[in-house]
Amino acid sequence: MIVPFHVDHVFRMAPQAAQVGSTEAIQLDALRDRAASGRAYTLMDADIPVACAGLSPMGEGSAAGWALLSLDAGKYMLELTRAVKEGLQKAPETTILIEVAVGFEAGERWARMLGFRKANIEPERREDGLTYQLWVYWK
Repeated sequence: MIVPFHVDHVFRMAPQAAQVGSTEAIQLDALRDRAASGRAYTLMDADIPVACAGLSPMGEGSAAGWALLSLDAGKYMLELTRAVKEGLQKAPETTILIEVAVGFEAGERWARMLGFRKANIEPERREDGLTYQLWVYWK
């Protein structure tokens, strides 16, 4: 079942290993902003968050996409992929950007399945110690 995102969903989820740094780096205020935006959702299995995702408007027709997936998300990937594709298609923005940790093959594969392409920008190393590649979805 897909429900509106709530801050506590992140803290009740056991994230995939490649996303542990991302989860720890997210500030509480940023999570509150995402919840308040009305553009973030959580896929639940009973009362357990499986995946959280949403869009954060950046202005000028663009948005930043984000997703946090639990260790158990694998068995829900078909449902999750369909829901995210639909959300991308319905979004008013014409350009959506995401970041995927370099070497996180499952994340890169999912980005391609969703219609994203690698941006021609050098990957950037972040405070969490990982290097991220920017990906772009154009309508």
